[in-house]
Amino acid sequence: MSHRGGALLLLAVLLTACAETYKIRPIQLDESAALTIAADPLLKQVGLIGPRRSCTMAVTLNDVQARVLEVLPGSGSEYCLGFYVSSGALALPLAELRGLIAHGLAHLVLGHARTSAASSGSSRARARGYVQGRPHSLEEEAEADREAARLLTTAVGGPACAGLGQVLERVAAEGDRWSEWTEQHPQTPRRAIAARGLCAGKR
Repeated sequence: MSHRGGALLLLAVLLTACAETYKIRPIQLDESAALTIAADPLLKQVGLIGPRRSCTMAVTLNDVQARVLEVLPGSGSEYCLGFYVSSGALALPLAELRGLIAHGLAHLVLGHARTSAASSGSSRARARGYVQGRPHSLEEEAEADREAARLLTTAVGGPACAGLGQVLERVAAEGDRWSEWTEQHPQTPRRAIAARGLCAGKR
């Protein structure tokens, strides 16, 4: 499916789930729109889309209420970027979804990528749409939060930066619902407060 402005093409990757926790299905129009609206300004900021450049994204949607979103490096010339995302994450408020995308994109910008798009491998890996590497370190998480705050501010404006702190507060409040995400993105008790501090001077 194509983004109306032609800047972004979303390609649903249809994969077979191997367990109850993986219910892979095609992305729906409203979900595609939510992802596009949240991601577009950030992708423009890092140069993945523009007036003469489009971005084809591979999207693997897991239809579960758990919340997880991973931004993955592209697969050669076919895709510029990949997303593994749950329907629970797509249901987040726009500011929080954008904050989550900004954090994932920041890992790529900073060269922290631990995952890559997968078209083969185990059925579990195919269901998730990526090959999982070791978790990010606490230092990498802090660096990605700082870069995400910068991306949000420059791409959308100072108030948008607040979404980063808001989504990290939700991670802490909802606990196990985020367990798959926190396996790769370890939390600390004061992380949301630190993120709010990053954004405090950007309003």
